[in-house]
Amino acid sequence: LKQFRVAFGPQTLWACATRAELLPMAPPIAAAPPPPRPLCRGTLVVAAAAAGAAASAVVAVQRCFTSAGATSSLPGAARDRTGVAVVGMGAPRPCRGACNAGLCRPSRTVAQHLRARGGEEAEADVESTPAYQEFARRHLVDEHSLLSERSFQLPPEELIKLAKRFLATEAPEATIDGGGAMMTEDFRFVGPVIGPLDKEEFIATKDTVDFFRSFPDATAGFHHFRVDPFDPARVWFTARASGTHTGEAVPGSDAALLFGEVSGKRFTSPPQACSLRFTPEGKVKQFTIGYVMDRCIGNTGGMGGFFGVLHAVGKTLPFEEGKSWAPSWGYALYVEVGRLFGRLRLFTAKDEAERYRLEKAMIKMPAATDDIE
Repeated sequence: LKQFRVAFGPQTLWACATRAELLPMAPPIAAAPPPPRPLCRGTLVVAAAAAGAAASAVVAVQRCFTSAGATSSLPGAARDRTGVAVVGMGAPRPCRGACNAGLCRPSRTVAQHLRARGGEEAEADVESTPAYQEFARRHLVDEHSLLSERSFQLPPEELIKLAKRFLATEAPEATIDGGGAMMTEDFRFVGPVIGPLDKEEFIATKDTVDFFRSFPDATAGFHHFRVDPFDPARVWFTARASGTHTGEAVPGSDAALLFGEVSGKRFTSPPQACSLRFTPEGKVKQFTIGYVMDRCIGNTGGMGGFFGVLHAVGKTLPFEEGKSWAPSWGYALYVEVGRLFGRLRLFTAKDEAERYRLEKAMIKMPAATDDIE
């Protein structure tokens, strides 16, 4: 016999499985003794999502008794297309069993079991559970409602149109000379390692380097324009630049000094978060660029802007801000001290399951960007 336990609400259901069937025992058994092995070999033990929730309102996988042709007579039970009993939903615990039929894998959660065995229908019911509803209430923002509550004089569609106009006339990539007409007098330009620059400083420096002469096919890759529901005067967008160093810079210019001889190398930047904050009159008071969203994408060492381009063409700058990220000695020391305490904590583990959890929770030294494949 294999024993398993499904707890939902105040009731506790005990059942045992033979090779042929699952036999429900009489619930509830408030003072029932614990099973001999709470986490039986090949058995997934899960808890219901919320007290009092019906079995059909929660999702859990019972495991792979289907290899013996098992059936389920549990009330409210559903089945995935492999025949695995789907009894309910809940905060899944890792399954560390070794299923004889090969359906279980160490450290799989309920959702992973469902995906692995094709439980699309069961997964689709997650959104209707009390646990998911609580998650949505607490953590998911209703953007439409928030924008309605925090209305701005200019509607989102108009702000996005103005944002694209600003980029076409005032940004370093502009093809039309706007002369600063769309900037407020207290305009600020800010990047991760630059600024704030005021209006005059920004206008004076944005064309210092003739970037597009050296990279004639370069594109900023602006996309995903949207209005911030928390700040309805702000438009966020993403840049994903790329280009090839095939152009000859003017001798003696800043571009020639930075990029050197034509290399023919191509750069591909990671996605970068950018934004424009507007006044009710439709002018820009703040412009932010270059905040990398994923350092693993592209070949610029996880950097945006000029520093990333220079890294890609082999002209990495000799200071920390111009190099791809790597743990500093101070951070490395912090991690190693944390790992020491983590190893000491392993001696307090009550069983193998807790030891496994503590090992996986131990702090890990992050990889340098250039070491990430």
